[in-house]
Amino acid sequence: MAIKSTKSLKTLLRLAKFDLDEKQRVLNECYAREEQIIEAMKAADRQLKQEQELSAQDPVGVGRLFGAYYQDWQQRRQSHTQQLLVAKVQTQLAQEELSEVFRHMKTLETAKTNREQAATAEENRKEQINLDEIGLNLYRRRKHEEQG
Repeated sequence: MAIKSTKSLKTLLRLAKFDLDEKQRVLNECYAREEQIIEAMKAADRQLKQEQELSAQDPVGVGRLFGAYYQDWQQRRQSHTQQLLVAKVQTQLAQEELSEVFRHMKTLETAKTNREQAATAEENRKEQINLDEIGLNLYRRRKHEEQG
């Protein structure tokens, strides 16, 4: 019976490991998404700085268009900020799910270890009973031979 439950624990552990790997992949995707958004924000900021410099050099030509560009930049910035907030929430949820799966896997590993130790102890106990029986039989034989 202990062997069968150990096998089912091994199956559960394999499934938990697969789930853990999947949750880790999702978490890594969340981190990558956050990084993409941050990089897009930095690129937009660099572009804004370039546009400011260009408009300062040509206030009549490019300078007149800068106001529209700046409004567009503000909208993109706000959009990026919202996307980053959503990404951070998704990352936090992914971290929590990963932690939960990890805890579950550790519980299964502990149960498997405990069952294996119990099975080993039971085998050792049975072996000791057999050795004691052999010793007792040898003692009886010697005793019988000494008397006979």
